[in-house]
Amino acid sequence: MARLGVGGPPSVPAVARTVGHSLEGLAFLGAVLVLHALDRAGPHVRWALPLVALAAVLEQPAVQLRLAGGDLRRRAWPRLALMLATVTASFYLIGWGPLLSFAFVGVTVLQLRVSEARVWRPALVGTVVCLGAGQAATALGWVHSYLPAGLAQVAGVFGAFVSVALIRVVGVLGEQREAAEAAVLVSEERFRALVQDSGDVIALLDTDGSVRYVSPAVRVLTGVEPADLAGGRFRDWLVDDDLPIAEAVFAAASADPGGRHRCEVRLRHSDGTVRWVEATLRNLTRNPAVDGLVANLRDITERRATTDRLNFEANHDALTGVLNRTAFLRDLRRTFAAGPTAVLLVDLDGLKAINDTFGHGAGDAAIVAAAGMLRRSVLGSDVLGSDVLGSDVVGRLGGDEFGVVLPGVGTIDRAVAVAERLLVELERPVRFADHTLRVRASVGIAVTDDLTTDAAALLTHADTAMYRAKRRGSHSYEVHLPDVPAWR
Repeated sequence: MARLGVGGPPSVPAVARTVGHSLEGLAFLGAVLVLHALDRAGPHVRWALPLVALAAVLEQPAVQLRLAGGDLRRRAWPRLALMLATVTASFYLIGWGPLLSFAFVGVTVLQLRVSEARVWRPALVGTVVCLGAGQAATALGWVHSYLPAGLAQVAGVFGAFVSVALIRVVGVLGEQREAAEAAVLVSEERFRALVQDSGDVIALLDTDGSVRYVSPAVRVLTGVEPADLAGGRFRDWLVDDDLPIAEAVFAAASADPGGRHRCEVRLRHSDGTVRWVEATLRNLTRNPAVDGLVANLRDITERRATTDRLNFEANHDALTGVLNRTAFLRDLRRTFAAGPTAVLLVDLDGLKAINDTFGHGAGDAAIVAAAGMLRRSVLGSDVLGSDVLGSDVVGRLGGDEFGVVLPGVGTIDRAVAVAERLLVELERPVRFADHTLRVRASVGIAVTDDLTTDAAALLTHADTAMYRAKRRGSHSYEVHLPDVPAWR
């Protein structure tokens, strides 16, 4: 089935384009007809009219493309020579050649438009040659001139100088423009190559936070195509808890033209996972070429995981996963400075016998089980506030000794309630291989009072109470009181 429009009449836009590309030729044709009507077109006008029509046809880009063999960078000299010869013959045949040298500038501009700016040099040479040939033909009487002989020669020389100057200016400007366009193209290609292969996401944001452009790397970061993000907002992909941080940084960047602002936030991936990103925002709203905020998003998920793992290893006991001694003492000092605090010092009894009987593997199993029981008993206690649940309050101080921090607990009865729950929890049997292990403990309790000046003193009081509990018998607790001891 034939395609619509094939073989039909040309469309209005096509006709308009054809006429637009022939304006110079049509204008000159009209001028020749007017001169002919006034009997001022010379005796050879019948030869000039076809040449003018030919010049109008040669102006068409499609004709130039055909003459160039499909590549407008080729055959520039022959095409230019044909145009110059046609225009020269047309002008001199009607007797006004010396006054129409400006037309050579028009021919040069046409070639600059359809070819490259380098054609200005052969155009300059061709203009001088054609004007010289026309002036010689006029002087020899081969063509008619309506100007006196002397004036015709002066006009021809003057026109040549003006045409050469204009052609040179137009050509140099064209070369400069092409060089600038080439530099821009190279810059764009370089930017495109860098962005295409970069693992970082580059985004251009409007001042309202909407995405104007985002690089292809966003596919990896969010699982979303760049086109689907354009016009939307990155905040829609942020984890809710990180929205305040991102909005604060965006507001700071918006108010700081030229400044850089950074933050680390989490983005949701389309597959349901979460990625950590380091976001750098730079305000380039005062740069007319950008007029927005440039965001660089770098995936730091693995770096954060490594950092978190190293931080955990630096602050937690490798065997049990609870706080190590250094981290426990640091948290105890911070909790003590914040308000009322109670400390439980727990020493496991009978661990040496377990090691001697069943081996150190059994001893390690008993320690790990005891640490888990301590966490469950403390965090499951109703004496602690909801802000403590899930936090690290249990630490291994060394060997078979553990510490428990109770933030906000300033009374003995609340601390004792936790200790009693802890001792009940530790009565659970521990299975190791085919053996059942029993873990017992002695607990010392100390609560902040007016006489306790620092966290170290509080821990010392708990240690003293713990040794008193050991002396009184296994699986019991003692409370540090200046005058009245307590025991279970």
